[in-house]
Amino acid sequence: MSSDEQASRLEMVDAAQRAAGVLAARARGDHEGASSLMASFEDSMTLAGGSMLLAELALGLYERESGISRETCLAELTLRLEASVRAG
Repeated sequence: MSSDEQASRLEMVDAAQRAAGVLAARARGDHEGASSLMASFEDSMTLAGGSMLLAELALGLYERESGISRETCLAELTLRLEASVRAG
């Protein structure tokens, strides 16, 4: 692995950790902390990449713990997202 690839992976892991920090801050009601962490993202691509990595890891954990396929996990999550929009 080249040093550029290594640096890119480290940046993605850092972004995923900050995205997890945003979720943790929101869960404990720390809106200022969540806002501060959100502001730490250099651009939307960094936020998106970190969030995607975090989502992939969370899906893997959910898949392993539930015993259902990743495709089924994604279908279930998609339905829950849709329901949350309808619920207002």
